[in-house]
Amino acid sequence: AIVLSYNAQIVVDERSDLIVAAEVSNKANDYGQLVPMVEQVVENIGQNAEETAADAGYCSGEQLEAAERKHLPVLVNLHSNSPEGGEFRKENFVYDADKDVYICPLGKELRYQRTKIAGKKKQEISVRSYRCYERECPRKAECSSDPKGRTILRMPHNGAIERQRKKQQEPMKKQALFKRKAIVEHVFGIIKQIDGLRRFTVRGLDGVMAQWALVCTAVNLRKLYAFWAAGALVLRA
Repeated sequence: AIVLSYNAQIVVDERSDLIVAAEVSNKANDYGQLVPMVEQVVENIGQNAEETAADAGYCSGEQLEAAERKHLPVLVNLHSNSPEGGEFRKENFVYDADKDVYICPLGKELRYQRTKIAGKKKQEISVRSYRCYERECPRKAECSSDPKGRTILRMPHNGAIERQRKKQQEPMKKQALFKRKAIVEHVFGIIKQIDGLRRFTVRGLDGVMAQWALVCTAVNLRKLYAFWAAGALVLRA
């Protein structure tokens, strides 16, 4: 069953704990929201974070590529694209651009097979297919149940995902991504549990966005008051 609802999002600054961007969409997922949310931060406060961390709901090759193109530094939790698990997950197959082949964890090459067009007319994409032809591989059954051999599909934006995965191998990047939950999730918890906003009370996207903006403003004002009361914030006349 499809539940009609709204998707509320925020970006939270690690140091101040303030909400620096807020949005509501009527989309069922966050795939297309990564770059718009980061751009809103720049619009609101005049600069981008050194790194913006997002959960796997924002994981989209198209958005990662757009972020690269716009020089927006992001870290996004990646999820496995492969139905097969363990050592032979898709992300463990390395793409060699010079030879246009995939290299499996055992060092064997999956050669280019064909290109097919997928998706609807306005969203058609070219998908390249690479197949393993190692008939005598001793671990074939672990890799794939396909009797013809393992196939890897390469989408147009797989390169951006691969670069993101490589980036996340750096210890500091891993740590930054690990901290994401502590930075943002508690704010949603406060809004829902302490402030009691379990559902929106208005109709229409514009009305919901206005209500969400008021809620986020109230959260920020409460924090700013605490800073002022502690002498950490000076208000100019």
